[in-house]
Amino acid sequence: MPPTCMADVIRSVIELGDLEALQRVTPADYDWSDFVSKTSRLPLVLVMVTAPVTETESRVKMLNWMVQTGADPFEKEPTNGASESYETWQKSKGEDSKIKVSFAGHCATTFACTLLKALLSSPYAEGFQPRIEAYRGFVKALTAGTNRPLQSNLSVPQSVVDTWESIREMTSTHNVIFETADGEVSAHDLVLLAASPVLKAMLESTMKEGSSKRIPVKDSLGSGVRLLVDMLYTSSTRDDPDYKTVLVALDLAHRWQATGIVPVLAGILAEMITIESFAAIAESAMLKGLESLQGLLGRSEAPPPEDTFDKYGLIPGNAILAEDKHQPLFAELAAKKDVVYVAGGATQNSIRVAQWMIQEPGKTAYMGCIGEDDFGKKLIDACKKDGVDCKYMIDKTTPTGACAVTIMNKERSLTTNLHAANNYKASHLQANMDTLKNAKIVYSAGFFITVSPESIEIASQETLKTGAVYCLNLSAPFIVQVPPFRAVLEKTLPCCDYLFGNETEARAYAEAVGWDTEDVEFIATRLSLVPMAGSKPYRKVVITQGADPTIVAIRGQVTKYPVIALPKEKLVDTNGAGDAFVGGFLAALAKGKDIEACCKAGSYSASVVIQHSGCTYPAKPDYTI
Repeated sequence: MPPTCMADVIRSVIELGDLEALQRVTPADYDWSDFVSKTSRLPLVLVMVTAPVTETESRVKMLNWMVQTGADPFEKEPTNGASESYETWQKSKGEDSKIKVSFAGHCATTFACTLLKALLSSPYAEGFQPRIEAYRGFVKALTAGTNRPLQSNLSVPQSVVDTWESIREMTSTHNVIFETADGEVSAHDLVLLAASPVLKAMLESTMKEGSSKRIPVKDSLGSGVRLLVDMLYTSSTRDDPDYKTVLVALDLAHRWQATGIVPVLAGILAEMITIESFAAIAESAMLKGLESLQGLLGRSEAPPPEDTFDKYGLIPGNAILAEDKHQPLFAELAAKKDVVYVAGGATQNSIRVAQWMIQEPGKTAYMGCIGEDDFGKKLIDACKKDGVDCKYMIDKTTPTGACAVTIMNKERSLTTNLHAANNYKASHLQANMDTLKNAKIVYSAGFFITVSPESIEIASQETLKTGAVYCLNLSAPFIVQVPPFRAVLEKTLPCCDYLFGNETEARAYAEAVGWDTEDVEFIATRLSLVPMAGSKPYRKVVITQGADPTIVAIRGQVTKYPVIALPKEKLVDTNGAGDAFVGGFLAALAKGKDIEACCKAGSYSASVVIQHSGCTYPAKPDYTI
């Protein structure tokens, strides 16, 4: 039978969902990649998208059989210039319930994961329950066979493994202790010396670890350390670890250069790829350069940025709150080869930069809400490392907020899932009033208006009593365009000593209130003249304009301050530039500097941040306030 005809027959049988017929017509040595080249469709994706929810069990069996016979769950959809998508919706809800996932750029596994995430995050998820269960089964089937060889292995008699396990269990002869976050784990020094050059250097040195034979690993749970030690003895374990435990062991193996164990642990993780673990495993594979595991995750090169921007209606230089249609974006970014995770959040960015510029630990504090998860821990660790006194409200039922930063031509677009950040309560602020009362400067990003207007009112009113400086940021056009949000902003303005924004946000405000002008200087002037509350001095309105001079309006008078010009080749991305400017500005303000010095400090900090990915910076600033 001609190859093209064979592919058409197989396609027809797949669409019918008849596994027995598929097994009869498919040649024993059939090359599934040939099916892709003839039909421009991944066979495993075809199984899923043509499946009625009543046939989930039989379709899962079909997926299992096809993977076993060579269909690759990580083969990428061919690029043919088309922009086909899979759509599903509930008849009773109509277009409002529609979910759409593009085939482009996906392998079968990432397609299934992306669609499942979109279904789970839909406001109509309850009605999608049968399809959700179907795609849970599909993801399980596609990832069940991912234990591919990541290294050459030798066959070792079980008796040898048993012997080494017996040695491992002779704890009375162990002479090295690992001090973990929740207890102690012991091992023989000879095994550690042979397995890891880093541990060898520690144990043979005159340092504390060498003399005491105690190695502190307080950032790791004992379960992860125990798994690593098991692996060092036998490359196996009798335990049944979850993926988080394996990630801890992998991190330690990578840190201590136990190169023989890293691919073994990567192989274990390859069997654990699920919708829940996908992002965490993908992040670890990327950070550690584990190309084989990245390949299993389907992490191919990123599609052209323009496609992503067009697909989700993103605008360079803009910031929005994620809607249902944006939810697949987060999974797509997590699966990309070059994704980078950075601790962020507009206000937190500014406070971290201010602390960095001041270079005196404990001069800043930050309040917000996070989930009890890995991302939340990353934020806590970032604040502690930077010397910021973080006072988080912990929401145990909601994940930590995340912002998808997409960059095109070095201009960023921010798409934010607030999650836990959206659950901050004024009661937490009231429980930490000592911090507020002792502050000389209080800063709120405009984004917080959407979360807790009550907290903004408490904080701004408290500055009237304490004499502290209150600062507010416009943050994004939608803050001033949505009437309820703008109402909070305008109610707070009389307490606001410093109002920050960029030219886009300033023009959006003017349009929203009907000023019929795009003249940024005029807009800044009018905002500076809004009456102040109590005995507060005139407001300072600070509007940044990218590479153009910063506009400062005070009592109707405008002054322009130059910014540091950088050649294009030095720009990495502009994400966090505005936050960094505010951070540098506030640091100088805290030191009692005048407006010119504050703008100069803000310009410096912004110029440093835009030379790095995200709101990141060197260990110390080359600048003295």
